Amino acid sequence: MRKYILLITVLKCVCFAAFGQKLMTYRPRVSEVTVSSIGNYSAMGPDGLTTRIQTDRLWQYRFGIPLVLREKTLFGVQLKHTELAYQTLSLSGTNEPLYEKLDEGKLFNTGINLLYQRTLENSKQLILIGVSELASNEFSLNRFAGRHYISGMLTRKPNERVRWGYGGVVNYALGVWNVYPTLLYHRQLRDKWLLELNLPGNAQLRFHPDNKTHIIAKLAFDNWRYNVTDALQDGSGQFTLQRADIYGGLMLEKQLYDWLWLAGEVSYLSNLSFFVAEPGERLRNAVEEFKVDDSTQLKFSLFLVPPQKLWSGIKAR
Repeated sequence: MRKYILLITVLKCVCFAAFGQKLMTYRPRVSEVTVSSIGNYSAMGPDGLTTRIQTDRLWQYRFGIPLVLREKTLFGVQLKHTELAYQTLSLSGTNEPLYEKLDEGKLFNTGINLLYQRTLENSKQLILIGVSELASNEFSLNRFAGRHYISGMLTRKPNERVRWGYGGVVNYALGVWNVYPTLLYHRQLRDKWLLELNLPGNAQLRFHPDNKTHIIAKLAFDNWRYNVTDALQDGSGQFTLQRADIYGGLMLEKQLYDWLWLAGEVSYLSNLSFFVAEPGERLRNAVEEFKVDDSTQLKFSLFLVPPQKLWSGIKAR
């Protein structure tokens, strides 16, 4: 965590020294193509075998449609598909069975996101999000490859420079249930500076020097799960592969056209866990646990946002 002390200190200093301005808004990503790559790093298995991960690359595709149902109501649908590919090299002379399996093919995540947003009285807003997806190394439907997620949040705007809210999440992920609260706090700092706390997921400090350029510093928690088949040397059947990281990064977003943007991001990843477990089990009951080096990540995105004329109409509702 010491690696992120500087970023956290900057966030605090800007927050306490700032003079509030009107809360700025920005157009959300509706559709995008993103590629991210984690630099060369090593992973050691429970048997002491060390593997060099030469390629850890994720392609992500999202296609969304925002629909205004009626005054003060927004509904959105987004289809998504990701592909995660590995290329590895054994440094111990003997191949690690898990990475041999990952070398054979890609990990897929395919699903749909749903958004319902309703503006209420007294500057309040209700936000409901639903997600359903399949995460596996095979396109097969089973209860240990599905993830289903529902979240709700009620936000309010007590003044022109602050929005805060609270809610909760119910998440079924590959046989594991999770229920937890969520908190939101957005505060306009100095002119062109915005602090966004979306807990427990991430904290962001945004700087918009102009309407066509966004610079974003972030600190976030990220994790994923995939169902994998026959991933271990002495075990066959269904297993869950899970990874969790905390990362800090810097992103630049640049407008190419009214509705077309380009983004680049560099971040540092500190791995918290990487393990294989039987379906429905957590880290404490892992079948195999790996020690993964910290690493850097590069990410590039080409994405679409609502045209400015449409976005102005949505905000006015």
